[in-house]
Amino acid sequence: MTRSIEIGWYGPTHDCWGWTLEHFRDVVVLRQQDIAKWIEDHSGSRDTGDHDATALLLFASDHRTDATVDLIRSLDLKHASTETTSQSMLPWGLVLGTDWSGHRRTHPLPDAWNTFYWYELHDRLLPWLGQLAPLMESSFKQISPEANSSQGRKPSLRVQRWIDSMTIAKGERAKQGTKPRLALVVVDQMETKQLWVDALGRHHIQTVCAAPDQTDFWIEPDWIVIDLAKPPLKYTLNKSTKGLDGSSVSDRFEKTLVGLTDQFPQSIKVVVDGFPHWDRWNDLQSKGADLMVAKPYNIEGLIDTLQLLG
Repeated sequence: MTRSIEIGWYGPTHDCWGWTLEHFRDVVVLRQQDIAKWIEDHSGSRDTGDHDATALLLFASDHRTDATVDLIRSLDLKHASTETTSQSMLPWGLVLGTDWSGHRRTHPLPDAWNTFYWYELHDRLLPWLGQLAPLMESSFKQISPEANSSQGRKPSLRVQRWIDSMTIAKGERAKQGTKPRLALVVVDQMETKQLWVDALGRHHIQTVCAAPDQTDFWIEPDWIVIDLAKPPLKYTLNKSTKGLDGSSVSDRFEKTLVGLTDQFPQSIKVVVDGFPHWDRWNDLQSKGADLMVAKPYNIEGLIDTLQLLG
């Protein structure tokens, strides 16, 4: 990032939220009564042309039933669009807890809102912060009626932001140049292997794919991605609660992660999880995982984060 970003945070700070906050260098935890003044103070700094610091507001909602969404609506926050081009507009986003999974079908939020699940930190939220300034400039540009008529049906605001983000990331990498990288992708399905080969190959990243029991390499890769198919849920009787405990964690997945951590301690290890939960991610971190992405992941954003880490 070329400028400092001051983040105002309204929401919980425990468990996954505390882990998220650890990734921000300049963050202020706000109470509800602090929000209006914080917005006023930091919107004013943009009016004065202070480009040395950028401020944004992040809300976090743990459950669908909490009051965060109603609070956002009551604040009448603006968002980047072709109708609102004021440079004093303060960017903001909403980070959602696991309870929000599948909300686009059962509890949809406005497409104009910048929303992220907590487990999208590495492939969506952090890249969004890093691309904030150019992304805002892109969002402010007016689109002519002629362009609209020639393009036909336009994508939703949410999809358009993803397209803009990928375009900006590609342009920034082209200007700055990237160091050659070697990635080891551990997979057990042909379709998954081809997906990673194609995605990383588009960014000229040398990629080697291997099965979990075939990772005997002499050269330490820069990045390791573990993307294994999960077995069906296994249920065991919990004697203390007299109920059933479900787990999608396979011994093979953990053995693979631990083995690769011992074999390649300097490599950045990325684990792919279909249905992330905080306890699960906390456990994977203790076994050597550095980053997590959930399906469907944003490969452009993940590469941005990996390039930033080295």
